[in-house]
Amino acid sequence: MQGLIKSAIVSRLIGSDTHGFDKNSTRESLASCFYKTSSSIPYEDGVVTRNTFLVGDALKFEITDDMILNKEPIFPVNKTLSIEKNEMKNIAFIIGASWESKIYPKEEVLKLCDKLQQNVFIIWGSDEEKLNAEWICEHSTNAHIAPGLKLDELLSFLSQMDLVIGNDTGPTHMAWAQNIPSITLLGPTTTRMIYQTPTNVGIKSPSEVNILKINKNDFSIKEIPYQTILQKAEELLNGL
Repeated sequence: MQGLIKSAIVSRLIGSDTHGFDKNSTRESLASCFYKTSSSIPYEDGVVTRNTFLVGDALKFEITDDMILNKEPIFPVNKTLSIEKNEMKNIAFIIGASWESKIYPKEEVLKLCDKLQQNVFIIWGSDEEKLNAEWICEHSTNAHIAPGLKLDELLSFLSQMDLVIGNDTGPTHMAWAQNIPSITLLGPTTTRMIYQTPTNVGIKSPSEVNILKINKNDFSIKEIPYQTILQKAEELLNGL
């Protein structure tokens, strides 16, 4: 589904049937040479749309938009952690990402925490992210640092949230997978990275993006006003 040359070669070498995107549908067109069969779908289409189409086409069944919109939560949840419920909403903020240019500034996260007036849990995954989370929590009366979470604990934690806000990264996408309302913040990437629904939305910075050549030095995510995120968060929370 990634359409990479390295995985295409490995899958072909192990002697399995291989199915992937054709040369006009993938970023690394040479990968298509190693597939026995292929599918055609525009590269600019959304990632979820493309990947579900590819799987359905390979296995000869159809995955419709209606099926995706009305899906059950994808992952089973073992509530290893229990989050207390009270009159305030529980919000998780994912502050990390694989690229620095994908990260929304901690100073703006702090403003959001103070304006939301809800229980905001700051999710971290590295030592640097933990330091940033601690800084936010030290300066806010509404922010709480989440404990260090293993993957199953993270899934359990996020599945109990009323809203997840975060950068374009795995834990933010988990919210969509679990049917939790979410806001994904996008700078060097676009909304094609998410499947937008009435409760899962993306907010894109003003920069232009070439999806065939992502600019990792595009730090325009800093230009997203926290007020824009706040307004969308309040809309989603009021709709619960």
